[in-house]
Amino acid sequence: MTNSEIVEKLEEAISYMELLDANIFKINAFRKLSQEIEKESTQLNQLDEAGISAKYTKGMALVLNQMLASETFSELSDMELQIPKGVRSMLLISGLGPKKVKTLWKEAGVETIDVLKQFCLSGQLALVKGFGNKAQESILAGIGFLESVEGKALMHKGLELSKVLEKELLEFQIAGFVPVGDLVLKSEVVSAIEYLIPISERQKVKTWFSHSRVFEMDPMASGPFLFSGFHTEKRTLVRIFFSGKDDWSKQSFLLNATDGHWKSAHEKGVPLYKTWKKSSYNSDSELYELLGKGNISPELRTGRFEWNENFPEKNSALVSFSDLKGCLHNHSKYSDGKNTIEEMANWCIEKGWEYFGIADHSKSAQYANGLFEETVEKQWKEIDNLNQKYKGFKILKGIESDILSDGSLDYASDILKGFDYVVSSVHSSMKMDLSTATQRLIKAIENPFTTILGHCSGRILLKRPGYPLEYQKIIDACIANKVVIEINAHPSRLDMDWENLSRAIEKGAMISINPDAHEREGMQMMEYGTYMARKAGAEISNVLNALSLEAILDYIKNKKGN
Repeated sequence: MTNSEIVEKLEEAISYMELLDANIFKINAFRKLSQEIEKESTQLNQLDEAGISAKYTKGMALVLNQMLASETFSELSDMELQIPKGVRSMLLISGLGPKKVKTLWKEAGVETIDVLKQFCLSGQLALVKGFGNKAQESILAGIGFLESVEGKALMHKGLELSKVLEKELLEFQIAGFVPVGDLVLKSEVVSAIEYLIPISERQKVKTWFSHSRVFEMDPMASGPFLFSGFHTEKRTLVRIFFSGKDDWSKQSFLLNATDGHWKSAHEKGVPLYKTWKKSSYNSDSELYELLGKGNISPELRTGRFEWNENFPEKNSALVSFSDLKGCLHNHSKYSDGKNTIEEMANWCIEKGWEYFGIADHSKSAQYANGLFEETVEKQWKEIDNLNQKYKGFKILKGIESDILSDGSLDYASDILKGFDYVVSSVHSSMKMDLSTATQRLIKAIENPFTTILGHCSGRILLKRPGYPLEYQKIIDACIANKVVIEINAHPSRLDMDWENLSRAIEKGAMISINPDAHEREGMQMMEYGTYMARKAGAEISNVLNALSLEAILDYIKNKKGN
């Protein structure tokens, strides 16, 4: 287990403790442990039992060693037996915390999401103490969102699970399997982990499914050419498609093309699916050759613009991870990061990058140890001292400044002007209507000190939708004010989404692929952002942090001079 997975389990346990009225001191001890691990720079799975025991109290070391050995611990398992599965599932509904779930369970007798939904639809929930009409509407919306993401996984979680599944496929001596679908298409959210496997291996796959302790097969969705099952531990859908040798190429292409690409009319004016149906070919590239087109990588098969004359036909024309020269929007120990500025800068140097930009949280974000003015000045002095050591590499002074409810930033001009760049982001008062959200962001964009608009919609994939925005107005404001649009590359955000980003790029906006990293290794997440940039049609010239050190310093200087 990774540290983040351990924290997830601990937070889960804390919620269960609150449901069961556990001792408050015990709850606080687990919460403190969770916060410590969240800030821990060393992965606990790199330590042995003795190392864990030396680092933590006896009780907490026992919990951690159990988790590292079996991905759970005895007390969590006991609580799971005491709390009905449906009640535990209700904790997944956005805005419905343990206290309210406890009221629904203990006082209203609600033990499943389905029953809760009926309570809302019938108006009964509004009669339960502590709830009302607004709560009823909010919970219904939360249930709807939860239903829409059921069985899905974030990209990085899907990739992790696929590695586990592929190891099992090899253990069961299943040959010839290839991944298809969302992981190949580099989709923002993985609706299912999918493989195409030779029909000759069907019986082995059936044995694998039946012997796995974590698969729950869905007979209604399965048949001769498809096995569908639910990975109960990871809450993710897994689908296995079967094909004979003669149909393999066509089936593979079918599974690796989005509906938009599939139905789009190529340059000969014929929908792609008709050419696919009538043609004979042995590979994707052969099919595209029949259309007079160079090979189109799966992540580019969106149906949006791949048939346009000006769309880059070769992957080399689009930005790739190796094109990035530096990393912006990162957090250090000054706020809620796990590493020092020097440690993160040295990691960048090892990667061959030319610059590292720090963008710790600003003073409004006290939940994240946001920096007050005196701490900002202390950080600047440290950066100046570090930069004296480096040749051909530079640490840039940035900040992630909170966009307040009125659209202003949370530092005065005399502080803001001292930063090399400012990432302006919303972190609070996020329940906004379309007009309020749009005007709030536009005011921040128009602030002369805003360099980059951070994670503009505020969405957390599979957890909460973003606030509504008039994207065209946001894009136009960014272009008019020379503000860069962030692709927040963290796989739980990927915000701005690639479709709106493509519209921004078409209009001439500059983008920045930012990891929002809270530890050294987190900067590697820019790779996920690069996938989204490519889907949006971004070339190297469109990406701020694909600029050299000299070029980005000129860019920053020109922006500050406007």
